[in-house]
Amino acid sequence: MSVTIGGVERHFRMGEAAKLLGVSRGTLYRWLPQIVHRRIPAGGLTKEIVLIAESSLAEFLTRYERRPEASHG
Repeated sequence: MSVTIGGVERHFRMGEAAKLLGVSRGTLYRWLPQIVHRRIPAGGLTKEIVLIAESSLAEFLTRYERRPEASHG
């Protein structure tokens, strides 16, 4: 489920963004330095949630000419 922060823009969690790009979460994690994202602490010192804004993902796709996978329903 995507997240909306402040009612302004939709944000994707790692799994959602990876599925949209048609890659594994590990691959997406390696790409994170090239994608603007936000890290939010979640339940402790070692856990965090990575959120990627829809506009940041679109910018990354444009820059690297990647196309999101077509959703299959």
